[in-house]
Amino acid sequence: MDLAARLGRPPTDGEAAAYRATRAARKSNGEPRAKRRRPAPAPAPEPAPAPAPAPEPAPPPAAAPPPPPPAADADRGPTAAAPPPPPPPRPTEAGPTTLVLFYAYRPTKASDRETTKAVAACHAAMQKHGVTGRLRVAREGYNATLTSTYEGSRAFCEDLSRIDAETFDGSVDFKFVDHLPQSHLMKGAKCWKVEEIVTYGITEKDAPLHKGANHLSPSEFHEALEDPSAVVIDVRNANETLIGRFAPPGGAEYIDPQMRRSTEFPEWVRRNKAKLEGKKVLMYCTGGVRCERASAFLAREGIRPHGQLEGGIHRYLEQYPDEGGHWVGKNYVFDRRFAHGAAKHDVVSRCGICSIPWDRYQAGAKCPSCSMEVLVCRTCQRAKKASPKCHLCT
Repeated sequence: MDLAARLGRPPTDGEAAAYRATRAARKSNGEPRAKRRRPAPAPAPEPAPAPAPAPEPAPPPAAAPPPPPPAADADRGPTAAAPPPPPPPRPTEAGPTTLVLFYAYRPTKASDRETTKAVAACHAAMQKHGVTGRLRVAREGYNATLTSTYEGSRAFCEDLSRIDAETFDGSVDFKFVDHLPQSHLMKGAKCWKVEEIVTYGITEKDAPLHKGANHLSPSEFHEALEDPSAVVIDVRNANETLIGRFAPPGGAEYIDPQMRRSTEFPEWVRRNKAKLEGKKVLMYCTGGVRCERASAFLAREGIRPHGQLEGGIHRYLEQYPDEGGHWVGKNYVFDRRFAHGAAKHDVVSRCGICSIPWDRYQAGAKCPSCSMEVLVCRTCQRAKKASPKCHLCT
């Protein structure tokens, strides 16, 4: 290619002369002709960037992965499935029901007319404060198992001091159990006149209350139970004593009269006076009321009791709520709890049919011979097995 083609124009005289001189020098030196390089093609223009898409919302945080299964037990083999974790404990919610238990003996007996008037006034107060349950009113006093709200139960008890100021003078032990579930609310409001607030079949003349035993606090009673020379009489019925009782190790001798009803107590005392003479006699019941007349009757028969448990098993378990002190099993009660015990307690009774540990009376199972409650477990009850005889009839 000549110089004009390279320059794209006619060369000047100087350029032409210089070009010819350069070519001549190369030929004389034997240098090869330089290979012409083609210019690199210009890069293609880059396309305009597409508009950026709208940012997507951030995904929710991923759940934490489950923990890896535990290593297989060598004894069970590599294919053994791990046991499922135990279910979480169900939360305990405070319920709206309050239970109130109390008894009160009058300082002086009321007349029939005063007793009838007290029944009407108490029933009206129950309706006013939404109180349900049972209230026995006698010339000698009152005995109650009632339910209501927290406020209603306390307002009713305050009204009692206006109905009978002589009896409800601030000394009565009202036992409140709050925050029970709605299902524990008793049905109906029954207030009626009776001859005795506890049916023993004995009169004030037979067992004057001022001759009753001293009241021992739960801690005093607990200590007294540890005396091996003492005897402790359970004045409850046999179906109650079957599921729970006091059992001090190496302490007082436990005596269960094995009664079907309280009216059997006077005859039991007369038959067993010799066993009790000269002994340090302790007594207890559910809430204290049955011991009042029972201890007075013992004293009339010449046996002076050392003391009775103040507030009954109810107050004792309040003082020893975890391990139960010297109490074993459950405390039979006459409300919709049916029974209660310490936080840690053993089942001391058995189903009357299959003999598995069982402590709940249910489904109206009764002894076919004497009609006393009998223990029948849920499995035997569902199998519709006939109720067994009670332990007193077998």
